[in-house]
Amino acid sequence: MKQSTLIIPPRPGILLEIQGLMQQQDVELHKITQLIKQDVSLYAILLSSVNSPWLGLRQEVKSVETAISLMGLERVLSLLQAVIIRSCFKESPLLDSFWDTASEVAGICQSLASKYTCIKVDDA
Repeated sequence: MKQSTLIIPPRPGILLEIQGLMQQQDVELHKITQLIKQDVSLYAILLSSVNSPWLGLRQEVKSVETAISLMGLERVLSLLQAVIIRSCFKESPLLDSFWDTASEVAGICQSLASKYTCIKVDDA
């Protein structure tokens, strides 16, 4: 029996609000946190990212606030920007493959950058 996966897309209205907040000079972290909490998809994406093997945490992170403090605001904003861009495209197997590969490459780059002192992790 083939098992299917339920994919819940982010709510477009929340993505638009987050994008507007990200364009401000002083990003309002509290507002972004509240918006992420309102969208089950963004909440799951953020928690799965912070709990991924790339960060190597010993304990599971269960809150948005902790995830943001561990990942750093710039990395979280980059993740949200990727979600926003990805939501602009129609679903297709080719695009899914592209995004999966791009995410894997980004994770590898961050992992390598954390091991070498001459490269900033956020620049990887």
